[in-house]
Amino acid sequence: MYLAGTYGNGFFAYHQGKMRPIPLDKKSYLKFTHTFIQDGRGFLWIPSNKGLFQVQASDIIDYIQQKTHDIYFHYYDKSFGFETNEFNPHCLLI
Repeated sequence: MYLAGTYGNGFFAYHQGKMRPIPLDKKSYLKFTHTFIQDGRGFLWIPSNKGLFQVQASDIIDYIQQKTHDIYFHYYDKSFGFETNEFNPHCLLI
């Protein structure tokens, strides 16, 4: 699986020769995704213009394999102590 973010159209997964759109979060903040960083615990971290998202990589795989219809994205914003909700890829360290 390969992931591709866009600037205004969400993000997509390339799997088995097809590009598949991934559903957005409830507020559509994932329309503007910058990059995808996988940690050693099975999570993907997705910075966006409106905050930082955490998702189980296996949840995205289950979605594109049609094992589920929903994906849970955990959302981080200024209320978690960040100075801004703007997460560009050059400022995210894990």
